[in-house]
Amino acid sequence: LVVGIGLFLNDLSPQLNTFWRSRPIDPDLWFWTKAVTGIGVVVIALSLPLASGGVLLYGHPDFRNASIFALLVPLWIYTAAVLMTCLVRQAIYAAILSLSAMYASAMLLFGIIRGARLATGQISWQEMGELTTAEWAAAMIVSAIVFTILAWLAVKNDWGRKSRY
Repeated sequence: LVVGIGLFLNDLSPQLNTFWRSRPIDPDLWFWTKAVTGIGVVVIALSLPLASGGVLLYGHPDFRNASIFALLVPLWIYTAAVLMTCLVRQAIYAAILSLSAMYASAMLLFGIIRGARLATGQISWQEMGELTTAEWAAAMIVSAIVFTILAWLAVKNDWGRKSRY
């Protein structure tokens, strides 16, 4: 949350945003440079140490699932924070709304995944509540991609809240 909000918040303030939009700087290049830099920071500082530590310290096969989550959860949180920062342009609201967006996207994607598996007869009603690691990973990856695309569109089209501080 801190990386996602901190990386974008100051540059989206009304004064700076107006200044940069009046210059011949491509918003796409600006956004993707910041987004990829933030992803690099999150992966190097959080995801890799958590994932490798779990694998190295605990060689048990059950810790592979924990390593998958250690890689994906920080990226999921980061992309949600970036999206909400680009939309609301206020740190506290972005933090609260990013957690809500993560929960809502997970529930929506779980419903779609589980509904499809139920409709095709792969699972029964009794198994509806049991989520596999692959389903969690798919939900986080799809959510992160959607969050990133929406954040890019918000910056490109200047959708964010335009208030005065």
